[in-house]
Amino acid sequence: MKILLIGLPTTFDYLVPMFADEGHIAKLITGAEETTLTSDEGLEYQVPVCGYLPRGTSKEIDYVTGVIDSFEPDVVVNGITNLFLPPSSAYIYVGNTVESAQLETHKWATRVKAGTLGWLLPPLAEANTTSWTASTNTATTYLKPIDNFTCAATLKILPNTDAERDLVPHVENYDCFVELSVDHAVEAWCTFTMCDGEYSIVRTLGCTEAGNDKLLANLGDSWTTGITLVDLTSDQRTAFLTKCEAWLDYAKTLGGSYEGTIGGAITDTNEVYWFEQNSRAGMENIGLLPSTATNWLSGLTTDPTLSINQISAETIRTEKGFG
Repeated sequence: MKILLIGLPTTFDYLVPMFADEGHIAKLITGAEETTLTSDEGLEYQVPVCGYLPRGTSKEIDYVTGVIDSFEPDVVVNGITNLFLPPSSAYIYVGNTVESAQLETHKWATRVKAGTLGWLLPPLAEANTTSWTASTNTATTYLKPIDNFTCAATLKILPNTDAERDLVPHVENYDCFVELSVDHAVEAWCTFTMCDGEYSIVRTLGCTEAGNDKLLANLGDSWTTGITLVDLTSDQRTAFLTKCEAWLDYAKTLGGSYEGTIGGAITDTNEVYWFEQNSRAGMENIGLLPSTATNWLSGLTTDPTLSINQISAETIRTEKGFG
């Protein structure tokens, strides 16, 4: 079987040798692959074909469809939330629908929907502003794009940040809202697999410190710095799963086959706050498979229960080396 994996550089790289060991041919593209151009002076030089693939531009789509045409895969796994490929009967496709992608990229509408499904919502510092004009606070805030396919990341804004110095030179100017940080006992994650209208919860996990997660200066994996992973207590897990299952019962109606993560927070009294959904593989789940790469793929194409892997915080510390 030939499998084309499309993702950020560290999302699927570990799967390529696993598939090879299992007798398959896997190819990973990230958009950072180099191509040769020729300067006006006749000198050849190397450049990335289109940079990493986070934006879903026509240039990126043309690049990916070109690779598909030449590689002729049996399965295409698209791990880029906002990269939408033209339909094809030539291969099995794994990826988001426009609607499931918007659960990550259209954060305001997602927040509103979560509130209707029983989640508590962080208080707002500003409901409608821009990334360049958002006011800074004496407390930690979270700047979230309202509806932006090209820049969907939440930014953690530390107290007394200088917007003119720290934001304007480094981020696009887009419509956003700003949430205040909420007091909580534990931050909670729910990793899940969605498979064409059905889902399975892979695991729940908590952390007491979020490290450098979502800081503007985050350099790839520096979000792990300072993070402390914990197992949710029975009461915490019950409260969190009740909200997650209500959310996923809605999310499955939007279609798509993808790995995702729900982020939230649990208070001392087991109230549950909504943070966000990522409609793609979360960093905290990369490389933690219950068995084989083939089994991982089957979880996305036929049976999401094959993805279930409720391992402990201590196991992740041992296997991943953080937390």
